Amino acid sequence: MYSTPPAPDIRKAWPVRLLLAAHLLVTAAPWLAIAGMAAWAWRASVSLGHWPIPLTDDPKFIAMGDQIYDRLGELAHTLLNLAFLSPFILPVLAAVTWRDYRGGMRLWLIALYVAGLVMIVLDPFGLLAWVVD
Repeated sequence: MYSTPPAPDIRKAWPVRLLLAAHLLVTAAPWLAIAGMAAWAWRASVSLGHWPIPLTDDPKFIAMGDQIYDRLGELAHTLLNLAFLSPFILPVLAAVTWRDYRGGMRLWLIALYVAGLVMIVLDPFGLLAWVVD
């Protein structure tokens, strides 16, 4: 009598979800880079006994042989590279996923991204200065 409604096509939803996840990851990249550098600096402070000082405590020679320190350093560098590449990647992802967000959400994502970039450029905690030392 009544026909059942068609089931949603999951195959079409996956590419859209993947693009949205990539867009959110690239939008949050500056904040993730700050978090990665902070975790690396925290591990260095455990070895040093004080927070690392830029141009004094060289990140390469602080905790030689400490696997956690080394992995956090690799993670921080990877996230920092993503943050520096994000101005080139984000416009493409924003153009592709623009219709999938509502107006307010778009503004929040832009504000989140710009605030993260400003925090990296201003470097109030000296993390970037310590990492590129």
